Amino acid sequence: MKNNNAKLTAGSVSLTLAGMSIGMFFGHLAMTVFNLTDTYFVAKLGTTNLAAMSFTFPIVAILLGVVFGIGIGASSVISYAIGKGRYKQVKILSTDALFLTFFLCSIFSLLGIVFMDEIFSVLGAGGATLMYVKKYMLIWFAVFPFSAIPMVGNNIIRATGNAKIPGMIMSFSAIINLIVDPILIFGMFGFPAMGISGAAISTVLARTIAMCITLYYLNIKLKFIDLSGLGISRFYRSWKKILHIGLPSALTQIFIPISAAIVTRIIAEFGDNAIAAAGAGMKIDMFALITVFALASAVLPFAGQNYGALKLNRIDRSYTISNIFSVGWGILCFLIMYIFAHPIAEIFTNDSSVALYLEHYLKILPIGYGAIGVCIISSQHLNGIHLPGKSMYLYFIRTFILTVPLCYFGSILNGVYGVFWGILFANIIAAVLAVFIWRKAFNKLSDLVLNKPFSVL
Repeated sequence: MKNNNAKLTAGSVSLTLAGMSIGMFFGHLAMTVFNLTDTYFVAKLGTTNLAAMSFTFPIVAILLGVVFGIGIGASSVISYAIGKGRYKQVKILSTDALFLTFFLCSIFSLLGIVFMDEIFSVLGAGGATLMYVKKYMLIWFAVFPFSAIPMVGNNIIRATGNAKIPGMIMSFSAIINLIVDPILIFGMFGFPAMGISGAAISTVLARTIAMCITLYYLNIKLKFIDLSGLGISRFYRSWKKILHIGLPSALTQIFIPISAAIVTRIIAEFGDNAIAAAGAGMKIDMFALITVFALASAVLPFAGQNYGALKLNRIDRSYTISNIFSVGWGILCFLIMYIFAHPIAEIFTNDSSVALYLEHYLKILPIGYGAIGVCIISSQHLNGIHLPGKSMYLYFIRTFILTVPLCYFGSILNGVYGVFWGILFANIIAAVLAVFIWRKAFNKLSDLVLNKPFSVL
């Protein structure tokens, strides 16, 4: 590595973010298509199978949240080290982050397999639905430690300022899933029809291939794998640094799926049709917000490198530009969703009751897409300047203080539609709070680091 790897500390802020975001856009688009592909083909198996997929979503999201948290922690400390020019440390942190990922995910996989019945019964799954859930998750849990590696690996690559390679890896993984999914689910080219189990195998295969490509790039191209001096003392030092950011970030990431699990339990009272619609709606949300997710993937390493180089003015300009874009994008998505809610709903289901629920979902939730963007951008900037506790505080309020209570009372007042309105109001209030938390935290950091009052750029 050379010093010019800290390339995010110079040049136009807007052009730098745009370049990185474009690279990540295709990756996030691919991964969203990855998730939608499973939902689309499983929906063809019937409402019970689609409901089973919806029950898996909160648990899968919680565990992926842990992985994303580790990835955020790794990206934050590695990008900071790059900004400081500490390149030996970059290699050690990168290697140890991968070991940490495999170790933690192995523990969660074992617990998931042992307590699978209890976990999904608490969420409200039962009968045939629970049977399909177990078919999918047994396979998913078994390979989770391996499929988590490329997620953290991509964060490490992005820490260097390279968003193109992670995007390509994610895209290739999604293409594999798109091809294999229908073959294994419905039985083609001599393969037996595996149903929902086929969807799980397809997912595992695609992510295993992504793991191999990621490890090859990290080791051969970047030479980030450093196995010299491995030991408990080294792991302790590295894991402590990563988890200082990663643990609060992981908690932040899993707050949303935990609250989603609670909201799912609330919606479950209204039947499988409501659950199926909500599950499909959450996947559509991910598709609509991929541009914001791509931008958020860029701002973390951007903030990290510039924090390491003490260029705080570039960080705050990044925050302002990113929020303006997120709000504008949210407004555009809302208009499209509102106009085309009915035909979009019919793409995902042939059941008129499910379609009606989904149509209302698409007319209500997108109003708050811009607010969701502000929360995500604020969180990633806070992680980038090593203030994950502030981000965790924001998401705790958003999920448990706002979303869960508002959804519960909404369900009492207006059934499933009341739950949808509760989520919307929670997102809007949280966005206002996010701006306040960021401004207060950044002003304080600016005073401490630069020893002068913050001035708006």
